[in-house]
Amino acid sequence: NVLNMTAGITHGSKTFNDAGPGRPLSAAGFLERHCFSVFPPGETHHYSNISMAVADRMIETVSGSSVADYMERELFSPLGMTRTSAHIGADRVGSAATKYGSGGAVLPHSSFQPLAGGGYYSSAHDLMLYGNFHLKSSLAGSDPVLSDESLDQMHRSLPDIPGAMFALG
Repeated sequence: NVLNMTAGITHGSKTFNDAGPGRPLSAAGFLERHCFSVFPPGETHHYSNISMAVADRMIETVSGSSVADYMERELFSPLGMTRTSAHIGADRVGSAATKYGSGGAVLPHSSFQPLAGGGYYSSAHDLMLYGNFHLKSSLAGSDPVLSDESLDQMHRSLPDIPGAMFALG
């Protein structure tokens, strides 16, 4: 239910200015402050980035590493996604898209929380690699990440829940 947003958890996210004093909370801290249920689990679909924060926290708890490190090690690196990361490091600032605000003002890079809800930076090429992975068409030389059966299960939605339209995560 968490992965297809039918757990009854509210929607929400936070953006942090990378150039400013604010820093993202840990996944556990983010959930403590922002996560609560508003619907009985399994009864309805409700879009929720905070559900993805629960998934982030589960990954951290089970793997013993940060979700950013886990994703790099278990997904991005095996798929050859060398231009995808949770943060814009100094080596990538020049190649990252510039953000603009009202009046054309250049905005600093920011961090999004939860990471699984949209907090990654990527190149068009890496997004193609990720899409090919989901199509079971990974490039030769990339390491297998999930079995075809796991991908099939990941892509199935739960049709017996009203409004459920997403597959797993």
